[in-house]
Amino acid sequence: GVLVVPWLWSLPTALATAELATMFPGEAGFIDWNRHAWSSLLGKVDGLMMTFVILIDNALEPTIFVSYIEEFFDLDSGTAYLAELVFIFAAFVLCLAGPAAVDRASTVLQWITIVPFLLFCGAGVWRTDQFHASRVLSTHGPWRVDLYLSVLLWATCGYDYAGFVANDTAAPGRLFPRAVVLVTAIMVVSYAAPIVVAICIYPKPDEITEGAFAVLGSRLGFAGAIGYAILVGGCGSSLGGYTSYIYTASVGIQEAADEGSAPHVFSSRFLKASWREVPLMALALFTLCECLLVLLDFPTLIEVATLLQAFHTILLMTLVPRLRVLEPHRTRPYSMPGGLLAVCVQCVLPCLFALLVIVTIDWQVFVIGCTIVIVCVVAVVLHERGGGGGGHGGGGANVATFK
Repeated sequence: GVLVVPWLWSLPTALATAELATMFPGEAGFIDWNRHAWSSLLGKVDGLMMTFVILIDNALEPTIFVSYIEEFFDLDSGTAYLAELVFIFAAFVLCLAGPAAVDRASTVLQWITIVPFLLFCGAGVWRTDQFHASRVLSTHGPWRVDLYLSVLLWATCGYDYAGFVANDTAAPGRLFPRAVVLVTAIMVVSYAAPIVVAICIYPKPDEITEGAFAVLGSRLGFAGAIGYAILVGGCGSSLGGYTSYIYTASVGIQEAADEGSAPHVFSSRFLKASWREVPLMALALFTLCECLLVLLDFPTLIEVATLLQAFHTILLMTLVPRLRVLEPHRTRPYSMPGGLLAVCVQCVLPCLFALLVIVTIDWQVFVIGCTIVIVCVVAVVLHERGGGGGGHGGGGANVATFK
């Protein structure tokens, strides 16, 4: 799945994002794209719904962080929750340093993440006494299709969030599409290689979880050094993803408030001039919400997030064909390959995966997801009727993902 799905699910979404983001290079991202293709109201509903996705996604990262630590240290529930709180507030403090600091930290944490897993893959293949390639083709026990699909699509989505930073990209028509295609290739390799090596060196692949990579690495020799390196790398991955996610999401909230489609308390004008680069109030809101969400069940959070992402993806993939028809003469620094028919075919592929999620998801998760959508619709309608629909309908909360 991880070798094939990104090219059929992630890449078409990435290319669609590249076209839309370079057509409308602003911080409002898909909120603005919806306004041009459908309506301001639908864009705001989509933006609010994806705010829930961001909250849920962010709540997963502290849990993954603790899962790595628990492979080496025994933590009771109270201590684990305390570790999650330390993680959350450390990211909050880092975000307060501003966008330049977040960018530098993300770059450093990327390397801290990548290098240990490269060492793990190299050492795993080198240890021929433990490496058994035939295990890749074997199956081990029952598996839940709905949870598998949710985790796989959750881990390989998020390209639409990159639209929020297209305006900050030099020569976006040339560099933005190249970047998203390159990231797809890197993602396939970075996910697939450690998983394949782990399966080949461990006789019980069904027991392999996020934190288990550190334990497997410690079994490869070198006095357990690779295991500890993976522990650091896994923790760095979680912190990097969480920090970049929450910061850019907060920027989206602030942009929405500046344009009148979110409460004024999140506006840059609400803060002192020295804080205008840092969306302080939105960061504080997200931080407090994450402190509560980390207490919820991990698989349920992933499934709810993926269901909402499926709804969003279906809407997103209608935007490119519709705007090709409505605004054929608008400047497009980058265009998806082919004419209208070819674009429609490319946009259908992610929709098929989204529909598969919807029809296979647990009914209780489906009810939760639909309830969130209804709450978003009601909230936006009430906000509009209350006179809060100023600006261009732009703004919203989303991000450039670090998954």
